[in-house]
Amino acid sequence: MQKLLRDQGYKPTMVDGEKKFCRREIPMGSHLATALQCVTVEEAKEIAREGQQFAERAQKKSPGCLSPGTQHGAVNCGN
Repeated sequence: MQKLLRDQGYKPTMVDGEKKFCRREIPMGSHLATALQCVTVEEAKEIAREGQQFAERAQKKSPGCLSPGTQHGAVNCGN
């Protein structure tokens, strides 16, 4: 998990005696100011779990690839 955080630009930092991973981010709508965002390893794990669950739900809702001329609204994946 720590390698993943580092790969995403987070650096290990001590904040109030607790190890956190922080990175500077540009807030949406701003081109100048940056904000320091810090997460604990546990918070990062939870964010990763939520992202994985979101991806799994999105894949289940995907209609998948069907042959041309099948059901209305079907996705043609280049076959």
